[in-house]
Amino acid sequence: MRTKYATYLLFLLGFFLLITIFRLQLDPSYLIFWIGGIIGVYLPDVDQLVYVYFLRPHELSSVRAVKMIGKGQVKEASAFLRGTSVERSKLIFHSALFQIVFAAFAFLVVSSTGSLLGTGLVIGFLLHILIDQLSDLMDREKLDLWFSEVSIDLNKQQATVYWFLNLSYLVMLGFVF
Repeated sequence: MRTKYATYLLFLLGFFLLITIFRLQLDPSYLIFWIGGIIGVYLPDVDQLVYVYFLRPHELSSVRAVKMIGKGQVKEASAFLRGTSVERSKLIFHSALFQIVFAAFAFLVVSSTGSLLGTGLVIGFLLHILIDQLSDLMDREKLDLWFSEVSIDLNKQQATVYWFLNLSYLVMLGFVF
């Protein structure tokens, strides 16, 4: 689990460093962009808690996670939730439908607000989603859990094209606006 969070952080650091250098924003005021990215890259995992406490509190993995958290075993509960994440197919943030809606929202934030914190947050959030999708593509060779709400079945090639389109969109958000 710790390596998963380190992966998010490494991708964030690399991508945000490229954006910062490309935009020639090396002054300390640009730090707020980085803070937004750090918040955004970890925010999608709140999805697991929403699932456990509100969407499916009766499922066995939810009950176990709530008991762990109740006992103060937050790190263990986090590791447990990460390890059993493939069992949860109804996650809100980890769905293609949410990703499309959030991508439109991210475009509005990046192109019209002028907020460095907001821009960093939405780019970090989308980066997290892309990393999770890449992980699913590499481990399971499909994105079926992401499309469970819309009944679309992509083969590996279609899922890879979908992922690259989302990557291209993220790069555009990061470098064009």
